Amino acid sequence: MYVLMSVSSLYIGYSYGGAHMLGFYRGERNLDKLEKMVAVRLKANAAISVVTVAASVLLTEPLVSVFARPDSAL
Repeated sequence: MYVLMSVSSLYIGYSYGGAHMLGFYRGERNLDKLEKMVAVRLKANAAISVVTVAASVLLTEPLVSVFARPDSAL
């Protein structure tokens, strides 16, 4: 669950970070910049998703062990 929340914060931060610019271009009615920005953000989101899935599959044990408590701590 901790790993999921860490990865989710990447997506949330990315979404909030670009929302202001999208709103600005939309309000400005600058459709060229808006379309370019949406295209770039979709490509970046796809790339981040691929990297996230690959890391989740390949690094499951190391990622989980970062947040796992040793048995002696129980």
